[in-house]
Parts: sequence; C-alpha cells; structure tokens
Amino acid sequence: IPEGWDHCLFMLAMFLGAASLRQALGRSLIFTLGHSITLSAVALGWIGNPGSWIEPFIALTIGLGALMAYRGNATNRQMLVVPAVFGLVHGLGFAAAVSERLKDWDNGSIIRILVGFNVGVELAQMAVILASAALLWLSLRAGLSEIKVRRSLCLTIAAVGFAVMAWRVAGIAGLV
Repeated sequence: IPEGWDHCLFMLAMFLGAASLRQALGRSLIFTLGHSITLSAVALGWIGNPGSWIEPFIALTIGLGALMAYRGNATNRQMLVVPAVFGLVHGLGFAAAVSERLKDWDNGSIIRILVGFNVGVELAQMAVILASAALLWLSLRAGLSEIKVRRSLCLTIAAVGFAVMAWRVAGIAGLV
C-alpha cells in the first residue's frame, strides 16, 4: 500500500463518491477488472509496454475521479464505466512498473502471477475502502457534517491528483 499511495487516493475518491459501502466495493471490483485487462494484455505481449508517459494519466484519473465524487451527479451507469476505463489506465501503469520482469515469465507463470497480483490488489482496495468507511463513521460520530467531510476530501484528492499530474509531466519533459 505505501508504494501505491496514488492508487489508494483513487480508491478513496471512488468511496467518497459512492452512495453505499456496497456500491464502493462494486466499483473497486470493476476497477480491478479494468486494470486486469490491460495488465494482462501487456504481460501476454498483446500490446506494448506503455512506458513512463502513462504516469501523468494515472494522476489525471485521480483528479477527475475526485472531481466526479465532489460533484456527485454521475449516474450509476457512469460510475460503472468510469472505474472500468480508469482501471484500464492504471493497468498500463502496473505493466510499466513490472515491464522488466515480464520478459522473464512464461505464460503459465504470467497467469499465476496476474491472478495473485489482482487478488492482492483487490484485497488492498477493500482494506482502503473499509478503513475509509470506518474513519468517515468516526468523523460523523464526532459531529462533523458528512457532506462537508466528503466534499473537503474530494477537493483535496483532486488537487493532489492534478498537482501530481503536472509534476509527472514536468518530469517527463525534463523540467524537474
């Protein structure tokens, strides 16, 4: 989880935009399906390694996901499509991170590794969502306004997402 802090922020945004814990966990599964598709496609050689250019797009999905949660007017259907599409982007990021190891794996190993990886990621996402739900519950018990807590966190996550995107673009451009 520590190295996947940006991934955790995205999960927090998905939780904050959900109407229920069940809906948040469902979005998590859909997100995992999305990133499983692109990670598998790269691992199996169906598409090439995305390289570092994918990193700013991952940060963009965090900012956009948080803004969508802040606005709160997305339809249930949109909030099924968005995690799937954003998951595709994050899967490319996972693939770029492990690209050096991919060439050493045979297809049998790839499938075993991908299943284990995706189960682990989903469990971590569930942990983030459940921990977020517990913290939100505690803040409500302390008398804080649920709307204010959710909206403040969404704006913070959006700002972090867009700032990280700018930082990553600057890094790719050699400006930092």
